Amino acid sequence: MKKSTKRNKVEGLNLIPIMDAVFIFIFFLLMSAQFVEIRALTTDVPKVSTVEETKKDKKKPLALTLDIKPLEIVIKTGPEGNVHKRIEVLDNGDYDLKTIQKTLMALKKDHQKEKTAVLNPDEKVKYKRVVVIIDLLSSIRFDGKLMPYPEFFPNISFGNL
Repeated sequence: MKKSTKRNKVEGLNLIPIMDAVFIFIFFLLMSAQFVEIRALTTDVPKVSTVEETKKDKKKPLALTLDIKPLEIVIKTGPEGNVHKRIEVLDNGDYDLKTIQKTLMALKKDHQKEKTAVLNPDEKVKYKRVVVIIDLLSSIRFDGKLMPYPEFFPNISFGNL
């Protein structure tokens, strides 16, 4: 008997179907990705001033401080932290933004050069509620719409971090 001298050629792997599947997989990943706009709120560390610096000014500084608590917001003024107004939450649990805004606008009329506000949120207050107060300090609401007002209180800092 004769032996066959034919040799079987070893063929390479066919990678085309795998590459097609990976290409389609990448396409679906890109189409299902969510493109989210991330915003950052910039805040500063409270400024420390000496007694000599405050004596130079004839008018007392506003030194606006808002203590944000779960059931009320306490608006304090002056370097001593005198309580200017206490604003309790509404029956639905939200802050009374109109009263807060009116109080801040009255303070701003008397101290037009002041641009800094210090927030002291309680640790039990939700982050979302603090952001609402930050929005209120950096803008003014008219008929429920936020209207940017760059000279309201643009310098916001946290005093209890």
